[in-house]
Amino acid sequence: MVSTSLPAPASTALSQSPPPAAHAGDLLPRDEQLFDRVLTQWQFGDWNRLATLDPEGFAHHPRRARLALLAAAGHQQLGHQDETRRLVHLAYEWGCDRTLIKRVLISGVYNTLGRVNALAGRQSHARERLETALAVGAPGQDLGLLMPVRVRQQFDDTGLPAHTIATPRALGQTTDSKADQATLEAAKVAWMLGDWNTLTTFDKADLVQHPARAELARLIAAGYQQVGDMAAADRCTQLALAWGEDRRLMRATLTSGAFNLLGRACAASLRYGAAQANFARALQIMQVRDDVNHSRLKARIEHQVAMIPGLDLAETVAAILGAEPETADGTAELAAS
Repeated sequence: MVSTSLPAPASTALSQSPPPAAHAGDLLPRDEQLFDRVLTQWQFGDWNRLATLDPEGFAHHPRRARLALLAAAGHQQLGHQDETRRLVHLAYEWGCDRTLIKRVLISGVYNTLGRVNALAGRQSHARERLETALAVGAPGQDLGLLMPVRVRQQFDDTGLPAHTIATPRALGQTTDSKADQATLEAAKVAWMLGDWNTLTTFDKADLVQHPARAELARLIAAGYQQVGDMAAADRCTQLALAWGEDRRLMRATLTSGAFNLLGRACAASLRYGAAQANFARALQIMQVRDDVNHSRLKARIEHQVAMIPGLDLAETVAAILGAEPETADGTAELAAS
């Protein structure tokens, strides 16, 4: 198995912000959350969505090089060799680091090997290859958080016959409904990462049919809370409670969201210690233990800082993580009470 200890300087990490480049198109309106969504699609292994990215649509985006590379990763998994080469070349022309390009393409090779081994029923080999795919492509990320969703997505894409359904269970999945479990897992990961826009996409007409509809509605409410759609947040909160979700858990989720909003506000005003404390508190509220996993906190902070216009992602995240934490603002709990 390939070593997962490849060098990872700031310029070769997928989630890091590249040096700003001046483009005439910077004056044009752009989707500020595009890179955040695309990176999540890569982490989840949603190759079909990645392959729909059109370079003309993000040619003036400040992270266009990484967007082109992630689009290439989608085409690589779908077997579109010519388009993969074209997008890789475009990513390089736009300034993408060679090491990052190599890492993402090697990650794709291991992802393919994982799917092949899964089809052959070699569960341990499949898990090793899929873990390596994530570790090589996204060093430092929480594999325990991302692996279940990546694995489920790969099995769904492969269309495994009935006699191989035991394979994903051997990789940690225990549900009888692949699609339902995949949706719930994806929503949980999106909440943990703080990918609020992705969470709101689960608000669909068929939500009422989902066996975990109460839990999903609670998580979707959290997503709407963070993007400022309070009417939708209230609607999903009421649905979650009507469908049997525990009121204390619902309150804890919204309280967590209030701390997350405070964390973003502190980050925007460059109060790094307060931002760290509030982001950590947002995660602590939803777990039994007081300590917060560093990689999960880092991932949450990265996604939240990416939502704030005008901040350098890498510098701001490093400043927040390196700051002496201040006391979290207790007004969040008062606001949610």
